[in-house]
Amino acid sequence: MYEIEGYVSRLIFENEHTDYRVYLFRLDDINEKEIIVNGTIPSLSLDIKYILSGEYQEHPRYGMQFIVSSYRSLLPTEETAVIKYLSSSLFPGIGLKSAQKLVDAYGSEILIKIKNNEDVYISPKVLSVSNQQVLFEGIREHADLEEAISFFSTKGIGVRTIMKIERMYGKEAIAKITENPYIMIDDIDGIGFKTCDTIAKSLGFPMDHPYRLNALMVYETLQLCMQSGSTYTTLETLQNTLIKKGLDEMMFEIILDNVLKSKKVVMEDERLYHHTQYEAEVVCADYFKTMPKVSVDPLEYELDELIEAYETTSNIVLDNSQKQAIINFFNEDKNIITGGPGTGKTTIIQAIIYLFRECYPQYQIAVCAPTGRAAKRLKELVNIDV
Repeated sequence: MYEIEGYVSRLIFENEHTDYRVYLFRLDDINEKEIIVNGTIPSLSLDIKYILSGEYQEHPRYGMQFIVSSYRSLLPTEETAVIKYLSSSLFPGIGLKSAQKLVDAYGSEILIKIKNNEDVYISPKVLSVSNQQVLFEGIREHADLEEAISFFSTKGIGVRTIMKIERMYGKEAIAKITENPYIMIDDIDGIGFKTCDTIAKSLGFPMDHPYRLNALMVYETLQLCMQSGSTYTTLETLQNTLIKKGLDEMMFEIILDNVLKSKKVVMEDERLYHHTQYEAEVVCADYFKTMPKVSVDPLEYELDELIEAYETTSNIVLDNSQKQAIINFFNEDKNIITGGPGTGKTTIIQAIIYLFRECYPQYQIAVCAPTGRAAKRLKELVNIDV
């Protein structure tokens, strides 16, 4: 890890959505050489001296660059530099005259004192109350972010994630995360259990801390659902998984009670849902309840015979689950057919449409798709306008 010291000459590129920025940076040395620096970093000011930490990297087109992993600012202490800094765009409303009066009255160390949270009284005759608020908030806001970057970067956390943390918790970021790193799972999009666990370990959190075990159970519930392709997992499966990770049966019961009370996991009978999966399933169920009930005349033929004839005509063999899906379609008012790629969903739909046309030629069939591409593909498969 290298450090370079100097000033921003100009902004070359920025993406405000990702906080990725590219600057031309003037080194604070005899030759004042300039180098391109880039990385996920906050907006840097032209009037502040910075120490950037990172690595050098040779770009095939743009040459040597410095990839920034963290930074800290150095507030000016020389009178002229302090006045220039105070009258910069960082503190709207404070011009050169106000900055000069402030330095004349309280000295060039005023910035350092404010940043260090020392008791500083500024007379309204020197600087208006509103401009005092701009000054104090501006300096401390930058100080809070730098403190967060300095603290969390040593825990293996990238600047982009640190900026999310600081935006959420502000000056309380370090205190809140030190107390319970796992609160970020619910509070900040894009930060999950693994990131929180990394921070917790660096802070010395014990593996059996209740905060960690609560978060672990919620995380494993969702992971087991994703692995099985279902919206729930079973109590037995979750218990076996967590016992392998060090929980005994008594602790499992305690933690389960915690996460159920927090409503982050929902239990019905022996089924355990991550709350997001449960809420999605309830919304889908409620939606289907609102759909009108449609019925047709009873079939005059045996379905098993119709399916067998279809297999012969189409020269395919349906497995038992596919046959059952077709039978369900003709016997139930509504059906949901799900499955991963290659599980035979299209084959089932083709069979259903063929048999329905054969049995009910007087009815029209409607099919729909969520996107234009899907509609085109569906039309090719079933030969019906979508």
